[in-house]
Amino acid sequence: MRIDLRLLADAALSGMAGLAQISSVKIRQATAEEFIFALADADIVRRALDNLLDNGLRYSPAGSSIEVWAEPGPAAGKVSLCVRDHGPGIADSMRERIFEKYGQAEPGARSGNQGLGLTFVRLAGEAHGGAVTVESPATGGCLFRIQLPAA
Repeated sequence: MRIDLRLLADAALSGMAGLAQISSVKIRQATAEEFIFALADADIVRRALDNLLDNGLRYSPAGSSIEVWAEPGPAAGKVSLCVRDHGPGIADSMRERIFEKYGQAEPGARSGNQGLGLTFVRLAGEAHGGAVTVESPATGGCLFRIQLPAA
């Protein structure tokens, strides 16, 4: 189905507003273009976005922010739904592990989750013929990108 990623992000941000307030982290929509459409299941993409926002809120320090935006690309025929947090980041050696079932960036750490959220995000991207990537600069923070087919 054809979905507007900007509207989907707005709904997700509204749904996370209470948790963001408790965490003292600001979340905001930063899509520059008016409309970015994807061919995807809205419920699945929304759940994947909720997982990324929850993860960002879990690891971002109080007073920081999380930005969500949609953009064309990076490949032809694709659009991306992006989430950037300002938490501690993920070591290069752990970037693949976090998408594995029960995988966590800090094995043995008690983050309050079961290690399935990012697995779901990866599977959601792949189920739509896309992918999920993560970037984490040495200065910290993460940028997750869910690539979906453009509509």
